[in-house]
Amino acid sequence: ISDKFSGISSVNGMLTVKSGTPLAEVAKYAYKNSLTGIEFASGIPGSVGGAIAMNAGAYGGEMKDVVEFVKVIDDKEIKKEWSCFDRWCLRGILYD
Repeated sequence: ISDKFSGISSVNGMLTVKSGTPLAEVAKYAYKNSLTGIEFASGIPGSVGGAIAMNAGAYGGEMKDVVEFVKVIDDKEIKKEWSCFDRWCLRGILYD
């Protein structure tokens, strides 16, 4: 996936991750920066966007446990934004 859609940044222990970033890369980044909570994702293949869409999980952890909010951006304009406490995607179905 293009570099436009892949990347990780961190501020005060809060990660911002682009949707095309491999999930294993996020788990590795968190480990290297002593951040906990996403260890379950280290062996899950695929991208962050796909993992969020499907609420990927393993070993008792799920994406809904570690994602605070999601923004959908198109042409630099935020099209949708929601807190994962308000809405969540459960195995590919977005619920309000």
